[in-house]
Amino acid sequence: MLGIAEDSDAIIDNRLLDVVHDRSNGCPLFIDCVVKWAVEKHMIEHVDIQDGSMMISLKTIDDQSDDVTAAIPRELSSILLAPFNNLPPPLWDALKIASCIGYSFDAD
Repeated sequence: MLGIAEDSDAIIDNRLLDVVHDRSNGCPLFIDCVVKWAVEKHMIEHVDIQDGSMMISLKTIDDQSDDVTAAIPRELSSILLAPFNNLPPPLWDALKIASCIGYSFDAD
């Protein structure tokens, strides 16, 4: 998920772990969603450290060491619905109506 091999000596920064846990409430499915979203947005960086291992952490925004924590949505629904945000309004409305109907329905 983070682009590292299982047998690597990667170290995951505690700040990254805290943010992911906070946003996902520790639920494995939500952890997967939050991490994939952050990776797609290039918010996670891999940095080689002195002993040959790799540190995985949140990217910093500026010289004051602000990380991208504020940019990671607090609500999981924001992450899950993000792919639909660019849909045309009529299609978005149809999807919202269909979601209220249920898993299966007759087109008539």
